[in-house]
Amino acid sequence: MSDSTRILRVPPAPDAAPDPGSRVDPLAPATEPHNGASSDLFHTLPSGPIVIHTTHPTPINFPGYEILGELGRGGMGVVYRARQKNLNRLVALKVIIAGPHASSEDKARFRLEAEAGARLRHPNIVQVHDVGEHGGFAYMALELVEGGTLRRWQGEKPVAPRLAVQLAVAVGRGVLHAHENGIVHRDLKPANILIGTEESLAGAEPDPKESPVPGDGIAPVALVPKVTDFGLAKAMEGGLDLTVPGMACGTPNYMAPEQVRGSRRVGPGVDVYGLGAVLYELLTGRPPFVGSDAAEVMDKILRVDPPSIRKVVPTLPRDLSVIVAKCLEKDPARRYLTMRDLLDELSRFLAGLAVQARPIGPFERSCRWVRRNPIPALFLGISACGCAVTSGLAVALARSVAVEHAALTDAERARDDADALRSAAEEARDQLTAALAAAQTQKAAAEAARKRAEENLQIARQVIRTTLYEFSRDTRFEGPEFREYRKKLIASVRQFRDEVASHSGGSVEWLNDLADVSHWLGFLEYLNDNHPQSAAEYRAAADAARKWADAFPKDPEPRWKLTDSLVNEGNALFNHHKLAQAEEAYREAVAVIGPVARKHPTEKYRRTTVLALAQLANVLRFTGTAVEQLHVASAAYREALAVAARRSPENLRLLAAARTTLTVALFRVLTELSPPGALRDRPRAEEFGPDPVD
Repeated sequence: MSDSTRILRVPPAPDAAPDPGSRVDPLAPATEPHNGASSDLFHTLPSGPIVIHTTHPTPINFPGYEILGELGRGGMGVVYRARQKNLNRLVALKVIIAGPHASSEDKARFRLEAEAGARLRHPNIVQVHDVGEHGGFAYMALELVEGGTLRRWQGEKPVAPRLAVQLAVAVGRGVLHAHENGIVHRDLKPANILIGTEESLAGAEPDPKESPVPGDGIAPVALVPKVTDFGLAKAMEGGLDLTVPGMACGTPNYMAPEQVRGSRRVGPGVDVYGLGAVLYELLTGRPPFVGSDAAEVMDKILRVDPPSIRKVVPTLPRDLSVIVAKCLEKDPARRYLTMRDLLDELSRFLAGLAVQARPIGPFERSCRWVRRNPIPALFLGISACGCAVTSGLAVALARSVAVEHAALTDAERARDDADALRSAAEEARDQLTAALAAAQTQKAAAEAARKRAEENLQIARQVIRTTLYEFSRDTRFEGPEFREYRKKLIASVRQFRDEVASHSGGSVEWLNDLADVSHWLGFLEYLNDNHPQSAAEYRAAADAARKWADAFPKDPEPRWKLTDSLVNEGNALFNHHKLAQAEEAYREAVAVIGPVARKHPTEKYRRTTVLALAQLANVLRFTGTAVEQLHVASAAYREALAVAARRSPENLRLLAAARTTLTVALFRVLTELSPPGALRDRPRAEEFGPDPVD
């Protein structure tokens, strides 16, 4: 069991009826050679609780259980095959190997793992029968699954595609049941999936001679994959968490990128990634990422795309490779959002229907390279922009000089002809007219060249905006080690912004770009703790957005950008202790976004309304009265309740923040407006009887 285990204390749930779809037919894994690759390269880095079969002596006899032998042991625990005497059934008895010497934290993790397992009742999850402690040794009795792990069953060989998908669907149903009960496993891997059968496990090992296609006349034994080891499980919301903040937990070869970064904001997406990695190994015989040590594997998970599954096994169906690739996306938002979505997609594949996922195109692949390599991409973009602008200006200047020189030559020729041929005045006049017409044509050509130069400048502007946006999204750039790089970037982008503003002549088409660039400059100044300059940049962004909004009064988008810049300006002023000015910015933001949200009640505008109201309520804690603070906080909470009708994680977090703001305001009102001693003398809840039942 890993030292970074995280478990939620949860009560056991009632038994659930067996799911007839929780079994799959034991079709044999494919036996073709694995492209000549050595299986030694595919060993994963260990973190599982059971490693080998041994014959160590039993440390103690547990009341009610007869120890029959040892099944395996790991760094923290040992598992015995035992008989539960009162029910006369075989169980797997898991014991903390340190016994009385185990730390209280290890015992707490052990207990929480048992409680998390007891909450789940599903045919594809190993069941927890009992938990207790005897003689200082904590133990739990688990359902005995004697078929071994999925890793041992597979034997590092590719499995037939249809069987691999059937196994993944069965495992996914068990994980979906855990998600529906608020638990994320966080350590899905072949070593944590046991293979049971509906009857006996005898003969359930994959036979290379069996057909990989069901319905060929062979009578298969029904396999039942079961998920085990919820030692790293965590509740989706709240609950006890025994991990160290920022510590990566899980098995490196199967960890999602957000786990590698040590993020505490992990949800069902990590299990979608884990099941995708298990399916990848079933189809290819190797994990998506391998390396000589954990550091190399984790670096690949963050920076490198997994090898294309069709390059490893070219005969695999294209739709299946697209499904696996979507599961292994580095951005959780690009994966299947829920385990149910993934199971529906796999069911469509098994039914021979078209899948919804689509392969990644060259443009998307290039964008991902920019996101993973922001610094080289930034300098490449700036260099390309500089070359384009310089080339355009040079061409335009050369053509303008040529036009002026040609016009001057024609005019001088016409003047010389007029002086030399005074007697032929009529002919000279015709020649002068022709020269003037040629000059007009050349002037038109110069104007066209100027327009092309401006188009090149607009392309360069778009490159800088896109590159700056992708660069700022990379959370690694927010670290203190990049402070000097941020300063250089701020100076370069600010100079470009000022030059564009001076040459745009107040053109409306540039206002959106000026607002965006100023907004990002404010964000970069905030990362460098330069709050006065951050506020000034956000004010510049707000001024540009305001002019844009005045030019397009029916478009809600510029008013939303104006609100966003005003809220961020208020935040910077608040951090700089300019509370009165921060209140002014927040009030203006509320005044701008209110009519927009009422006329266009989309989730985006309403969330911004909640944010502006909540920030105004927070600053009124220092600048306004208790009643006014309560009024604004109540408005924010009402709006957040309406937005949270669609229960997305982002909406629920916004509702929690609005609730906290309202609680602070209510406490201030009770503190300032209640008579002295009213809070102290308030009767306790039990004096009024039990709470009413809904």
